[in-house]
Amino acid sequence: MEAVLRNLFLPKKQAVIFALKGVIAMAMALTVALFLNLDRPYWALVSAVFLQIRPESGLVAEKALCQIVGTVIGGLFGILLLTQLISYPYLALGILGLWLGINSTLSALVRQTNFIYGFAMAAVTAEIIVLLVIASPTTVSSQAVFSIAQSRMSEIIIGSICAGIVSHLFWPVKVKNGLQIQAKSLINQTLNYLVTELNIQGSHEERHQQIDGILATLGAVNEDSSAVRYEGPKGPGRARAANQLSQKVLSLLALIQIFGRLQRSHTKLMSPLLTQLFTQLKQVLANIAQANSVDDSRLAHFNPRL
Repeated sequence: MEAVLRNLFLPKKQAVIFALKGVIAMAMALTVALFLNLDRPYWALVSAVFLQIRPESGLVAEKALCQIVGTVIGGLFGILLLTQLISYPYLALGILGLWLGINSTLSALVRQTNFIYGFAMAAVTAEIIVLLVIASPTTVSSQAVFSIAQSRMSEIIIGSICAGIVSHLFWPVKVKNGLQIQAKSLINQTLNYLVTELNIQGSHEERHQQIDGILATLGAVNEDSSAVRYEGPKGPGRARAANQLSQKVLSLLALIQIFGRLQRSHTKLMSPLLTQLFTQLKQVLANIAQANSVDDSRLAHFNPRL
């Protein structure tokens, strides 16, 4: 109860800004929809607020783009389905169910949440258009089908555009800042795991716990790396750097696990020289993990006893 009251009467600055951006985006979307005299302007409002769940500009832009593309594809499919099978409603519903299954399958094959949302919009938009038309069979005509599809697509697209504009113009939050923090955390977690893997006295539970943390951070880095490309001309370069970091970390984890299993499971193959090299490598990695800057990391690399 104390936390609820504190957030209600003494909210943080970030929470206030987040709420203001959501209100501005919803008000803008609703105003534009009313000005254009759309049938259900509140759908533009809902579309705008859905994109503000994560306020980072790159994520909003990516989600808005996925929502617009998914809406357009779903709307065109709904129009095509109605124009060809309006006289066979049960067959149209069967094909609509197949369309939903195809989009559900495709959404399960991608990792980014925004891409999953795009497939969901393609399925839901087609479903809404088809069901709204079939619900009033006495008024069905080509003009009615086009009018319903145009209204539904326009409302959702207006909400997407308004959310993107507000996210970039009002107190913008960049994905790159969070991505930098995640990258530093990933590097530190990896270095600590490398030391643990090379430690003969380390436990299996400790190694398993650290590798789970690394994989969780990798998932966050991969999810945000696709959105950072929408943040200015340096965005694509940052996205490539994040992807390369993830690949290097996975390769390094696979390599160091070979060394760790060699020490634990094949002690007869461990010569004194190889044992000394592994000990020195563990010390270097520990020094790099404790370094506070890039220069300190380089010194630790060249001087293991630093």
